[in-house]
Amino acid sequence: MSYTVEEYVVLRPDVTIGDGTVIKCAAIIGTGVTIGENCFIAPQAMLLHMRPDGKSKPVVIKDNVFVGAGVIVLPGVTICSGTIIGAGSIVNRNIDEPGTYVGRPCRRISNKVYTP
Repeated sequence: MSYTVEEYVVLRPDVTIGDGTVIKCAAIIGTGVTIGENCFIAPQAMLLHMRPDGKSKPVVIKDNVFVGAGVIVLPGVTICSGTIIGAGSIVNRNIDEPGTYVGRPCRRISNKVYTP
């Protein structure tokens, strides 16, 4: 198995991408970010690694996670398996319980989980 990275994606160094994952056009994946298996990263999503103090805190995306278009995941955040992040959301803290999250900052709105 393998993964798919579409055109105009920015992949910084030391990124890990799991089998079956799809990263759509114009996404930005920061240094040291880990993305699990069977994830979907929609267009223009940003998984950031650099904090304002200049320290790197990579994002960790577990298996079977859907990250919607234009989502911003802030440095140091971990998102658990089965999570759906709605388009345009900002993830500013760890997500430890699967479900559907939306908003700026995002909050859980449903028990619906991502099953690719």
